[in-house]
Amino acid sequence: MTDKTEEAGSVPASRIEAIDTGAMHFFTGRPCVHGHVEKRYTTSGECVECSRIRARDAARRDADKIKEKRRQALDAQRLNSSERGPYA
Repeated sequence: MTDKTEEAGSVPASRIEAIDTGAMHFFTGRPCVHGHVEKRYTTSGECVECSRIRARDAARRDADKIKEKRRQALDAQRLNSSERGPYA
């Protein structure tokens, strides 16, 4: 496992620096409110690990909605395909 300070060596040390340079991440070396010592996103200030956990939880929570949207998109694609006919 790599040392977090080495991994984050090429990113700005503060959010202000990251905004000024247009960087996507910054690394302060301080833990977030949940105790993760990770790079943080410049736009939100949220640490990468918290973001990953939040996305995973949302995917689990909304699994049925996601399946339904995918099914609807596939049905629409099939309908468009059948109306379009062959290309050649």
